[in-house]
Amino acid sequence: YNRNSNSRGGEKEADEPTYLQVCALPTRQGRHESAFGAIEEIAKRIFELGGANSVAPGAAEVCPEATGSVQMVTTVVPCITSIGAWWQFKILFPNVTFEFAEQVGTIGY
Repeated sequence: YNRNSNSRGGEKEADEPTYLQVCALPTRQGRHESAFGAIEEIAKRIFELGGANSVAPGAAEVCPEATGSVQMVTTVVPCITSIGAWWQFKILFPNVTFEFAEQVGTIGY
């Protein structure tokens, strides 16, 4: 998943609905982190399919009628923004199983 955006941090375009809250950090891409974008896109599709009972984007309502599973694999260590998105997704969609795996060779700075 690639958001293909030149902007950074927690800012979204004015016409884009917000499905998840972002934790924007100074040295990270915030909403434009790949894992965050993928998780938000999945939430968006559930809302668009009506699986969330027409709950408005950004509403803090739990959507138990959405069921299924999501499997995500990443090759980078997830940042706090992506982990926060994962937990928000789990809270919004308690009956959707979310499996996350990372395949990271080495971590070096």
